[in-house]
Order: sequence, then structure tokens, then C-alpha cells
Amino acid sequence: MNGSTVIYTISPELADHYTAGNYLRISYSIFVILSSLIGDTTILVASLEYNAFKLQRPIVAIMEHLAVSDLLSSLVFIVQLKELLSEWDRGAVFLCKFNQYLNSFSFSAGFMFTAVLTTLKLLTIKYPFRAAHWTKCKASMMCGIIWVFSLAYPIAIFVINKTS
Repeated sequence: MNGSTVIYTISPELADHYTAGNYLRISYSIFVILSSLIGDTTILVASLEYNAFKLQRPIVAIMEHLAVSDLLSSLVFIVQLKELLSEWDRGAVFLCKFNQYLNSFSFSAGFMFTAVLTTLKLLTIKYPFRAAHWTKCKASMMCGIIWVFSLAYPIAIFVINKTS
């Protein structure tokens, strides 16, 4: 190199694409994906395979459904990561709509499972003798209702809001 300077140039399209904000979004997406895969898989394996949680059965059932919902939420970040890495311009209408649907579906399910889990814990503290009669079957029925509502909710939003 003998004192000469080497100048690297990047095309303007790539320079706009790979900014500090995009690197931050990429690293955040990777962090969310990895932590979701490791944490939620650990919860599911520990509760289903080893019965590691010494909590009431309805609470464990709701925690399992919440872990599945979180795994679905990480799929949204995988699509976002694909968009950031390959300059996907969201031209494919199906992928764009599917990403919006998956986002609405998984996050609404996660919110509802968290609300039901919190409410169940509150009722367990307030009414400890009645909590002994709650079964995993009733919790699974509640989780099924949440899944059905979470599947139907984004469809209703897309039918009402035709611009998205």
C-alpha cells in the first residue's frame, strides 16, 4: 500500500439500505428470535416432558399456550429480518398480508393469554379454596376460545379496514 489510500465505494442504494438504524433493527430481530426460541422451547420441553413446574395445572396449561403464542410472534421478526437482509420491498401482496395477519394474530393471542394468566393468579390468591376446583380441562377450553378469537380478530380488522 506504500502510503496510497484505498477508497471503497458503495452504491447509493446499498448505502441507504445499510444504515445504523437497520443494523440496530437487524440485531434486535436476531435477539428476539434467539431468546424466543431458547426461552419458549425450554418452557415447553420442561412442562410437557419433565413436568418441571410445580404450579396448578390450569396455570401451566396457560403458560404452555403463551409460549406457543410467543413462538408465533417470533415468526413476525423472522419475516422482518428477511425484509431487512434481502431488501424485500413487500411487493408480494400475499406475504405482506400474511405478515400483517400473523402480527395481529400472535400479539393479540399473547396479550389475551397474559391477561388470563394474570387474572387466574389473582383469583387464586383471592379465592384459594375455589381454585382447587379449577381443572386443566377448563383452562384448555379457555385457551381454545382465545385461539379462535385471535384467529378471527385480524380477519375482522382486515375486512373493516380495506386500505391495509
